[in-house]
Amino acid sequence: MNPIEKAIRNALDKGDAGDRAFREKVYRSVHAALERTLQANPDVTPDILRQRRQTLKTAISAIETEFIPAVATPVREASEDPAGAAVAAPTVDVGPREPNAGDAPSVELGGQREDAPAIPSVEMETPQRAVPADPPPAAPQQRVRSPERREPAFTNDGVELADTNRDDGGDLRADTRVKPRRRRGRLFAGLFLAATVVAAVGIGVWWVADRGLLLSIEERDTSVPNPPKTLEEEEFEPADPPRLGSEPSEEQNWITIFSPDNPGAVVTPAGSSAEVVDADGEPALRIRGEGADTPILFDVGQGVLQQIAGRRALFDIVARAEEGQETQVSVTCNFGELGDCGRNRYSVVPTRSDYLFDLAMPDAAPGAAGTIAIVPDVDAGAKAIDIFEIRVSISQ
Repeated sequence: MNPIEKAIRNALDKGDAGDRAFREKVYRSVHAALERTLQANPDVTPDILRQRRQTLKTAISAIETEFIPAVATPVREASEDPAGAAVAAPTVDVGPREPNAGDAPSVELGGQREDAPAIPSVEMETPQRAVPADPPPAAPQQRVRSPERREPAFTNDGVELADTNRDDGGDLRADTRVKPRRRRGRLFAGLFLAATVVAAVGIGVWWVADRGLLLSIEERDTSVPNPPKTLEEEEFEPADPPRLGSEPSEEQNWITIFSPDNPGAVVTPAGSSAEVVDADGEPALRIRGEGADTPILFDVGQGVLQQIAGRRALFDIVARAEEGQETQVSVTCNFGELGDCGRNRYSVVPTRSDYLFDLAMPDAAPGAAGTIAIVPDVDAGAKAIDIFEIRVSISQ
């Protein structure tokens, strides 16, 4: 007896062998175990595969002949041969087939069919059961986990089947295990996603609040409230005369803007005066204003502005106050396309001194002449100053 037939008989002994459905379940289990064993071995050739399947078929046919009296099987008509023909071996469908409702599953063998002579043919057919018009929905397909594969051991008698599990009725069955759904993993993924979204929203709210985007314009201005604008008199008492720029050098290339020899380049508003005087043997233009709002204007020619355009210019006002009358002087400029010089304030002493300021002139083409405005006494007094010269030097 080969190992396959022995395995089938051992399984049949543990149940009702007379039950046709039970026998088919045993055949199907043995067939499945054999197929798994053969497919797990890459060294099995097609000839060996066909031989093992034929061995299984022969064993099933031999066992079925023992249960022929218990099965109502139509007898085939004898042939015209007077001696009679040998009854063919029973035909058993042992290949895998989609189970229908009410059909007993059968095992289908993929190999070639060979009839065993001298064994009567047995037709194992399952009566068909009426299928309802609306079949019930199929049960969810379960994942079948095959048992650990083992290399088949081939002997002279046949093939040794891999170990299989048996149910309570002694049936051979594959080790099936339904893989549980990973609900826990999905739960963790959902919690992680929710936490990420909440964190992102929280960071966004914090950023908006930190930037003050939700505050009004008044709430955003955290500086000290600005007092209303009022016009007040300035009180400036410098200890020393301010010096802007560097000390004038006679080696610099000076461009004369004004000299007492050309008093026509001076414009005096109403209430102001400008006259040429002798100051210790040098000519000077003595200017006197009526108040802080009456500056004396000195023309700056367009040619001079063209020379200093795009350069750094150093302006020098050579002046002095009257004897014993120190005064506060204000100087402003208007150079047209070249801009202005802001408001410069100096404390002019009775001795001749240089009062400097420097500017970075824009690189533009002046369209007209400019002016330098000087207020001799910003304290609204009538003090006068002597202007010896106004000049400008270009830095190389």
